[in-house]
Amino acid sequence: MTVSKTVDLGSNPGGPADCCTLKGEYMDNNKILEVIAKYREMFERKNIPKKEFPLGSYVLADKTSILAHCHNMLDDMERFVKEGRRSKAFRWLGFIQGCLWSTDIYTVEQMANQNRP
Repeated sequence: MTVSKTVDLGSNPGGPADCCTLKGEYMDNNKILEVIAKYREMFERKNIPKKEFPLGSYVLADKTSILAHCHNMLDDMERFVKEGRRSKAFRWLGFIQGCLWSTDIYTVEQMANQNRP
């Protein structure tokens, strides 16, 4: 039997409790920043530039454009963590990890291991 615990890490003003669990483990701010740094290093190593897509755009993008947009998101994610906006940082992390999986950069298992404390 697997027991999963939920750890309340505070609340997001105007939003639900701010927590993220992975089979009883959770990501603290340092771990989130570590994953962001790992992805930034990977984008830079692969020479993926930063590219912003306008809000509300429905651009059919190629793999490089998708990854460039993810690379661009990392600076804002660091700011969200430092401002205590962990829920938003987690949503963006999920988006980026979905893109990394769909573009064959990492498997779901690899990213789950990256998220572990």
